[in-house]
Amino acid sequence: MMFKAAVFTSVFLFFSSVFALELSSDEKAFCSRIRSCTLDKIREDGDSAIPAPQMEAMVTSMCDSIIEEMRKEIAGHEELKPFFSACMKSMVDLGCSKLMEEDDVKTTACDKMKTEAENLGIVID
Repeated sequence: MMFKAAVFTSVFLFFSSVFALELSSDEKAFCSRIRSCTLDKIREDGDSAIPAPQMEAMVTSMCDSIIEEMRKEIAGHEELKPFFSACMKSMVDLGCSKLMEEDDVKTTACDKMKTEAENLGIVID
């Protein structure tokens, strides 16, 4: 499987929150989208020796871990919550090919969140 780590790094850097320990509905929707796209790509490529339930668990764990790590990046900046939510929603609406194949996935909402974070002195790559 040609998994583009750079895509996940740039995408998940936008997804940070300290609003709860559990995933918010926006985070859940995004992780569900990533999981679905990843598993579809694996099935399409037919090159995974890992059984589907285990692969799904791995993808879910990876998504949860990255979101939790990114939450730390903007810790204490609750004013970013509306921008964060808008960014998450905009990413859910993207097609799998855009999420999985492009090196630098961008949406207007995520660009706005990045700008707002930078205005607070938070650099998001």
